[in-house]
Amino acid sequence: MFNTQSWTLPSSTPPSFKLGFKYSNDSLREETLINLRNYLIENNLTYQPRKDLVVGWNLHLDPRVSNLEKYDFGLTWGCCGSVNVGFRHESTSKEFLQLGKFFLLFNHSISARQTVGSEFTLDWQRRSLEARLGVSHQFNDETTGKFKLNHHGYLDVVLKHKLSNLATLGIASGFNLKAAVAE
Repeated sequence: MFNTQSWTLPSSTPPSFKLGFKYSNDSLREETLINLRNYLIENNLTYQPRKDLVVGWNLHLDPRVSNLEKYDFGLTWGCCGSVNVGFRHESTSKEFLQLGKFFLLFNHSISARQTVGSEFTLDWQRRSLEARLGVSHQFNDETTGKFKLNHHGYLDVVLKHKLSNLATLGIASGFNLKAAVAE
């Protein structure tokens, strides 16, 4: 499997490429990726014990210094039909385990190809609140796009195109809409 990062990178950051493997069955999905630029190991596990409940984690380990770089965990509950509510905790410190960011997520599947959602974040260390709105659209069976706008006017765009069963091409960018409108 060949994969790229799916979050927005500053334009001066070189792209990173990842190599790894996936395992999945009816209720479990596990993925391990190695970043070929800095050898950071990512492990993602998702478990669905019931039809309407999903739990999981995401760990980033730096094997060069045996340090846990990032961790997050969460759960999602399908409260009714096409509406989901989620809760997630994300680490903010590499040095030790502490309370980090808490996310409250809502999403609604409008159709089989479109989803809209919102995210509210409490950064425990900074004592700050943030909000984001987003839409995900599947253009065809191989191509999807995600658009997220936060309360500061930043728009993140992620486009993914499945080249084959083993390769996916991803493009991510960010725009400051507030600054663009002000000019």
